[in-house]
Amino acid sequence: MEDLCPFILIHIGDKFPEYMNTCIKQIRLWNPTAKIYCLLSECHKNKLNLNDCSFVSLDSIAITPKRAAFNHRSALEGFWRVTTERFFILEDFMRQYNYEQAFHLENDNLIYFSMEYMLPILRESSKGMSAPYLGKNQLTFGVCYVKEFSVLEEFTLFILCNPGQANDMVHGFAFFMENRNKTSFLPTCSNECAIREDEIDFTVEGNEHFRNLWDAAAYGQYLGGTDPNYTYIPQYVNPNCSFLSDQFKYSWYVNPNGLRIPQLERHGNSWLLYNLHVHCKDLDAFAS
Repeated sequence: MEDLCPFILIHIGDKFPEYMNTCIKQIRLWNPTAKIYCLLSECHKNKLNLNDCSFVSLDSIAITPKRAAFNHRSALEGFWRVTTERFFILEDFMRQYNYEQAFHLENDNLIYFSMEYMLPILRESSKGMSAPYLGKNQLTFGVCYVKEFSVLEEFTLFILCNPGQANDMVHGFAFFMENRNKTSFLPTCSNECAIREDEIDFTVEGNEHFRNLWDAAAYGQYLGGTDPNYTYIPQYVNPNCSFLSDQFKYSWYVNPNGLRIPQLERHGNSWLLYNLHVHCKDLDAFAS
């Protein structure tokens, strides 16, 4: 089953993110037989633990006219440029390797599920492409399920046709809202919790399918703090999130296999997290 929906990680840049190996190790821990592709520059190959993943050189992925057009037209620079370009790379990779479905995650995310368990739920809940809503008209692609390749193609075309300074979080939300018949939000909070009233629907969407929750960014930012490469803030409560992350009590749940999973509690109710967006990059502290 995992071969039909591989895990795909992408890194663009000359500096190798060391925590990427922890991300990969965590996927492998929960998914012993899954296909894990890591798309990076050739210079990073010897820095990966190749026992746990398949390395794909970015240079080996053919540049299509659409990606070339993005590189020519985009006004984005720096971090936001590469976070947006990755979707064009993801599209080109999936086409080249003949994948209809894929689960893409950013390198600073940890997952706490097996694809054998999750894929039937994702297939049932997703209309074509799924990601978690953050708040204030933004979603994050820390985790992203592509159910139908054609929807990813439409998303990259949408980016190409809407040039400007908008980052992938803003582009993503706009695309999702214009294509509600093809897109689904992964639930980040329960409707039993305090959520901004005008954002409840986006935040709890899909709860009827998932028993537990996904992290867009706020849980990881509260538990580990913000990215130290900028300004580190411990126990950060993201004001852009549709709910306040300090309304919960946090602990570790240990499953029957001895693997730990982040758990949040409120008013006697508890939920596990399917992923944790470790903004501080200290993934080892939150590994299972």
